[in-house]
Amino acid sequence: MIKKLLGVLTFYILLLIGNVAFANEMAEVEVIVFEQIQKDNDEKRRYPGDLERNNSIDLFEDAKLPFPNIKILDKSEYKLNEHRNRLARHKNFRILQHLAWEQDFDKYSTKGIYIKPTEIDSILFSEIEAIIKARPYQNNIIVDVDAIAKIGEDEYASRIKSKKVISNKQIYYFDHPDFGVILQVRPKTNS
Repeated sequence: MIKKLLGVLTFYILLLIGNVAFANEMAEVEVIVFEQIQKDNDEKRRYPGDLERNNSIDLFEDAKLPFPNIKILDKSEYKLNEHRNRLARHKNFRILQHLAWEQDFDKYSTKGIYIKPTEIDSILFSEIEAIIKARPYQNNIIVDVDAIAKIGEDEYASRIKSKKVISNKQIYYFDHPDFGVILQVRPKTNS
């Protein structure tokens, strides 16, 4: 009886220590969003609705402010360039967005990161709008992806809304017939 109680107690202590270990860490999140170009596909896959932005941090605007612990990474710090280049060389794919940022990695964090369509010199540079939320869960990571892409000449919107439990440093793919999201969450490296 005492051995069983000690075993259960040890399990909960290890679980608590594992969760506390994530409490003050930083993580790097890297995202590639791409269109899957389809020939002669008249079927329009519309997903109505807008993103719920009320509990998110704008990656391009709020990251400039001093309060959120978010930093947009320089392209030289990207780790998924090989995957991006492979997609860019393929005639059936078109890169919509490739971003990476550093953020607090806290299991109590409830804010997602909002990625808005970007313009350069009044030209639409990215046709993707997304909220990505990553937070630790035991020895894994919970990732929420809510992404809307404007696809094709008539710019109909397609949407991926998915939640996955993923492993640290592994590359994951969120799929839709019209576009895809490749995502990796990794601990911040001090190099």
